[in-house]
Amino acid sequence: MAKKKYRLTTCNICGSQAPANFMVRHPKKVTATSRNTVGGKEVVGAILGFQTSQKALERSLLTSRKRTHTTYRTVWMCEDCSGKKSEGTIARENQEREAKDLLNEKVKLNKDLEYLETTKIPDQTKIVKDWQNKFDTKQAEYIKILEGGVDIFQGMRNDFDLIKKDNAENFATNLMKNEIFSNLNKNYLNTSKKTNKNTKKTMTQAEKLAFKIKAEELAEKIDKERRKIGTRWEDKAKMRRLLDELHAAEEKLKVTKEAHDLAVKQRFSGGLIKKYQDKKSIIDLYNEKHADVSFNDETNLFSLKNFSYKEESLGPAISPEIQKKIDFWIGWNIIFGILAVVLVFFEPETAFDSIVGVGIMFMAPAIVRILVLKGKKSPDNKIHKVFSSSLEASLKDCIDKLNKKVEENSLSFNLNQFIDYMKESTQVGKELDGIRDELETHKKVVSDDETLMYEIKTKLSTITDRLAVLDSAGAAN
Repeated sequence: MAKKKYRLTTCNICGSQAPANFMVRHPKKVTATSRNTVGGKEVVGAILGFQTSQKALERSLLTSRKRTHTTYRTVWMCEDCSGKKSEGTIARENQEREAKDLLNEKVKLNKDLEYLETTKIPDQTKIVKDWQNKFDTKQAEYIKILEGGVDIFQGMRNDFDLIKKDNAENFATNLMKNEIFSNLNKNYLNTSKKTNKNTKKTMTQAEKLAFKIKAEELAEKIDKERRKIGTRWEDKAKMRRLLDELHAAEEKLKVTKEAHDLAVKQRFSGGLIKKYQDKKSIIDLYNEKHADVSFNDETNLFSLKNFSYKEESLGPAISPEIQKKIDFWIGWNIIFGILAVVLVFFEPETAFDSIVGVGIMFMAPAIVRILVLKGKKSPDNKIHKVFSSSLEASLKDCIDKLNKKVEENSLSFNLNQFIDYMKESTQVGKELDGIRDELETHKKVVSDDETLMYEIKTKLSTITDRLAVLDSAGAAN
């Protein structure tokens, strides 16, 4: 950018010259004198009796004939003559102050950068390396323990699998005889036939792609219109129309995604329910992993942990829309519950009547509404709930039988060796987790320091560029 040039201006007082931005426009006092005189015509007029001439002659004789007049006019002056700072001087002082601040900040940032590069990051990197070595050593020890305990653990697993295999047949048989489960299956099959006829077809992949392309095109058009804002070509009506079209396309894609997710869930759910009709499929589902078998080395007993049945694929039993309504009524009850408590403090004499009144009028209907909403579960969710409950109960029964074998000392593996193995592997596993946490903590410190170093370098580059500009203006000296 070319530097602006100012014309040379002369001081009206001392005659010094400087560019106009280093001069000041200032009022100058100007004094002038005049005389009160009369001529021959006023004398002749007075003799002839003219009042105007007589008054003029009287003023001339009775008052001072010399008069002084003072006026002001704005002229160019230098800073010394005007006593004020010029725009150029003020701008230069600001630039010099900015340059000084930037130089101080640059010195501090350079010190920070030097400390990071030469001390902090190398020290932290060394710490990370040490913890990494500790982690690798402990991990190798842990793997060795696990490999050594494979046979022992496999013995326990074989005993549990045998118990589970025996239970699988009974589980499938009893489930298919379960009247509630059978009725839910029949109702679902009848309902699904009617639902399939009325189900709206979800958008295909090609249609989705077309909508995405349309949304991108609209976004580009909106970007072009935004560039026209504030100019003579700005078209507010067109901008509003494009924004409405983009919003509609995005909402369509959003609804489509929700519909797609729901369709995937329904297909998965329907596929599971079809498997519930066949005994072999039920046994296959039963034999999948649904929980962990945990061992308590204090009680020397096994337990079932982290049971889960297809929750991620089936999703919540209650739809998000119904859950929002339930949350609203729960909030409603909390508010009026607080109101009832407040009434107890302010009107203790009528507290009982107030609580009953608030409960009947406001809280009771909300509780009924919550119960009704919670009952609005789809038939397939009820089927999966029955299956899941029965499955969990059966697996707990397997654990009970395994614990009975422990008490009877009829296990096919050495329990004492298994206990020692579990204690050792648990202890080493905890130590490994502790080392991993420390390693991750120190890695994060190094990562944060490297990010800070990059930010400092970026800021230094910006400061250097600004100082170069100020230097060209003569302010960074």
